[in-house]
Amino acid sequence: MYLKFFLIILLSIGYNLYGLPTPSDISSKEAISKTKEIFQAHIKYKEFNEEIAKRSVLNFLEELDPLKTYLIKDEIEAYLFPTNDLLKKIVNEYRNSSFTTFEQIYDIILTAIERRNVIEEKIEQSQLPKNVKIKDVYPTTWAQSYDDLYCKLLKIRALQEDASEKFTSHQDSKVFFQRISKKRLNYEREFIGDSTKYQKKQMLTYF
Repeated sequence: MYLKFFLIILLSIGYNLYGLPTPSDISSKEAISKTKEIFQAHIKYKEFNEEIAKRSVLNFLEELDPLKTYLIKDEIEAYLFPTNDLLKKIVNEYRNSSFTTFEQIYDIILTAIERRNVIEEKIEQSQLPKNVKIKDVYPTTWAQSYDDLYCKLLKIRALQEDASEKFTSHQDSKVFFQRISKKRLNYEREFIGDSTKYQKKQMLTYF
């Protein structure tokens, strides 16, 4: 469950993951032990410090919401622009094999999933904007507010609708949107699970 913690730190120090064996699971102590081995052999970074902590937090956010269609900037701003005190706190947590800060971020994504589902229901009853261009949505940036996130998702739906009309039949269009919805719900289930214990385990797989 701690495997991705190990991998995110490797990414944060510019480590090439190509060809790296990836066991299905490692313990927290093993993750810390392995990262220490990497730091000892690394030319520049010899320990988990504030710089690596900052990179790890940013990488974690990107892993949780790569398309930036769940989180709102205000609710993660403290992590996007962490203070020195927060970075020192994360370093101390790492040294104690604790992941409190990352658990707090994970709680935010769980709340964001609930909000996303509310927005999706609202979109079903909304009129889609016309003449939406890909440049109106991409490259992705963090939504500034609830309304901004809603508008962004509305535009994405409009682009999907346009693609469906151009490249599929009416019946295939239904299948097209069913697949999109199924993929999103499956992605969300990976976070939610059926227990708090599962959620904590899943959170740790992102490191």
